[in-house]
Amino acid sequence: MILTRHSYAVADIAHVAKLIKKEQLKKDRESQALENVVDVVFVEHYIEEFLAKYSGYDEDKLVDIVGKILRRMSPKGHAEVLALHLRPEVRSLINKAMVREADALAKLANVALD
Repeated sequence: MILTRHSYAVADIAHVAKLIKKEQLKKDRESQALENVVDVVFVEHYIEEFLAKYSGYDEDKLVDIVGKILRRMSPKGHAEVLALHLRPEVRSLINKAMVREADALAKLANVALD
């Protein structure tokens, strides 16, 4: 691993590996913050391309996919996504996913570290 070649401590290498593997989401602030960033960047910059690529998917399937993204995020990440300037079609998918996932998101909010 690159970090080993540059003489990083074993504990630091293990921590970076944990972040990359998305371990301890909802339990580790840094893991959760990184996941939030990845998901917000996806929504802000790549969801349009994703929707175009999978235009054959019905709305229910797309809402399900967006719901899975939302479940990985914390309330802070949700707030950042909702603050983005998005096309109405994308905003509608996010809103529908939030409604569908309301119970799960509420439970996750109770354990969120941010």
